[in-house]
Amino acid sequence: MIAVSETVRKWLGAVDSVHGRIPQQRKRGRPYLYSTTVIIRCYLLMLLYPRVRKHAALQAFLCRHGEARMLAGLHTVPHRTTLSRRFKVLGPSLQTRIRAMGLAFVLHGCVELHILMADGTLHQAAGPSWPAKYQKQGVLPRTLRHVDRSAGWGKSPYHGWVWGYRTHPVVALNLNLEPIPLLAEAQPANVQDNTILARQLPSLPPEATALLLDSNYEDEALVTAWQQYDEGVLTRWLIVDPKERPGRPAPWRQQMQISRLLEEADLYGLRSKLMEPFFAHWKEAFELDVVPLQGQDACAYLLLALYGYQLLIWDNLQTGRPTYAYRHLVLGFD
Repeated sequence: MIAVSETVRKWLGAVDSVHGRIPQQRKRGRPYLYSTTVIIRCYLLMLLYPRVRKHAALQAFLCRHGEARMLAGLHTVPHRTTLSRRFKVLGPSLQTRIRAMGLAFVLHGCVELHILMADGTLHQAAGPSWPAKYQKQGVLPRTLRHVDRSAGWGKSPYHGWVWGYRTHPVVALNLNLEPIPLLAEAQPANVQDNTILARQLPSLPPEATALLLDSNYEDEALVTAWQQYDEGVLTRWLIVDPKERPGRPAPWRQQMQISRLLEEADLYGLRSKLMEPFFAHWKEAFELDVVPLQGQDACAYLLLALYGYQLLIWDNLQTGRPTYAYRHLVLGFD
């Protein structure tokens, strides 16, 4: 038997209830026996209990504990292959739910859309790192075992080079200047922040008047893509600490520099002060410095963790707890 806190019950029950049910796209072939809502509730248990962060272990856990099955809404336990197969295709569905939760925060007045911030954070891949000189050649040394070949090399200003994955959220601020994620994407670490943001442009709320970024986003292709979505975009493009380059800057960079709102200099320091503590709280809550799964599952796991964090923030705001409190979200096992 297991002892389940009331907070966990509310947390699992909040899946698709806060933002409404997300319609499933019809696909050819046999329909799903288990709804995506039920499957996500099962996977959320992986975030709380490290010993079930493999699909076989999760199946065995659900078989042993009837209360966990009841909380997830299961009548029968999915087979290990079902859990594995559904997890691999969960990424787009989780991205949709993250955007839906972001909209719920907006509609309930939990965030202010005047200022948005975007940034990426790196997570180390499970298993050993693939040396860059071999990875570029596609050569895997015989002495390396269990390397995650889907990961990539990315550089963090705090941890140096990391072999793993990148999570890139766009966040808004509440009245206490605490970042709350509105949308997110997870990719191998070699996919750069500016590339991911270019794909997120259509989903950005049009009400925003400022987007705080660092110098990694100084990219002509990104500026061009943004101009296609918003003619007045450069009036809300704020670059924190732009890179200094010798010589005359390119015309697109000149235009970007002219468009910076110098009278709002206090905004420039917000991103560095707020984004890193947000990432630190999120990673600590679900132990995300190292991704426990590999390949396509790793990206889905990071999106699952961010969606679970949104549900946790929602419950904290409704109950008056600190926004990032997580220690009360505990499962007791015997």
